[in-house]
Amino acid sequence: SDKPTDPWYKTETDIPKDWTQGAGTLTDGKYATQLSDMAGVAYNDVKWIAFMNQFTYAELVTMISSSGSKAVDTIGKPTLNAADGPGQLSRGTFWCCAVNIGSTWDLELAEKQGTAIGNESLFMGITGWWGPGVNIHRSAFGGRNFEYYSQDSVHEGLMVAKIVSGYQSKGGIAYLKHFAIDDMENVRYGCGTFVDEQTIRENYLKAFEYGVKDGGAGAMMASHNRIGCIQDYGNYALTTAIAAKEWGFNGYLQTDMYVGYSRSYSVIRSGVSILMGNMSGDNAVTGAWDATVTRADGGKGAVRDGAADKDGVVPVSYTQWYWVRNAAQRLLYVQANSNVMDNNVDSSVIKDVTLSAAQS
Repeated sequence: SDKPTDPWYKTETDIPKDWTQGAGTLTDGKYATQLSDMAGVAYNDVKWIAFMNQFTYAELVTMISSSGSKAVDTIGKPTLNAADGPGQLSRGTFWCCAVNIGSTWDLELAEKQGTAIGNESLFMGITGWWGPGVNIHRSAFGGRNFEYYSQDSVHEGLMVAKIVSGYQSKGGIAYLKHFAIDDMENVRYGCGTFVDEQTIRENYLKAFEYGVKDGGAGAMMASHNRIGCIQDYGNYALTTAIAAKEWGFNGYLQTDMYVGYSRSYSVIRSGVSILMGNMSGDNAVTGAWDATVTRADGGKGAVRDGAADKDGVVPVSYTQWYWVRNAAQRLLYVQANSNVMDNNVDSSVIKDVTLSAAQS
């Protein structure tokens, strides 16, 4: 039911002529261009077009339907392991609460903390860190204030940016959370916050902006609440218009543990890359590739999706194709430059080494 007036609506002219799917040929189970080849390639570089063209549409759907973490053997991408949370890398060192860290006002120390967490993640085989917590202390009754650094958005943002840059210096992916306006823990599923845009930008979003622009965060985790009546992880104005277009965020957004308040259609169109949780049944990412479609610009193929007409013809949906591919590219772009790829160091020479008990 996409409408041409929707900000996420895509037409044939929004699809580059050289986009297609299923163009890759497997040799010994591998595509010609591996994910390691894309390390350091800018997000908007034309090399990404040829790389993404290799995949079938079904493969793109699988990537974003598996929390973006599963291995993709055809491009040499290992499994990505991620762990909670802001105060502790799960099963690792439990740090003093963020309020204490923020109270130091020490940016150098904040960066050292981020680096220490990054080192620990390497020892534990973890790439994604579901942290740091980036919301602010807008209410004394906030159930997770201990995970947030300050009541002041600039103070919070400066601390967060250093922690993120320290963590990601070790190849990890920091997930700023919870994006955004996450003020309460009780009834956080669908709680509606009514707030004006100036307050949103100056208070709630400013720290996230620092984390993206100065910290270079690779990912963000959305919150369960609503801004007004719109679920955060289905909010195009928040995730695409502000984060991607205004801030230049080329990373990916992931929902918090997904409980089904929004369908995959609206979430993907808002600019979120992955729904963490159930993406089957009524919430499955749909569509099928039709290589017989000839586009007006001479391009070949398109995705058909939606309800069939009276003649049984399923319409072409450039919108569905665009946003599914966008979601998959964001995942791969970030992971290509992370320690999930061993930071592009060939460690194959040591994989068969058996350590003695003393060495291990």
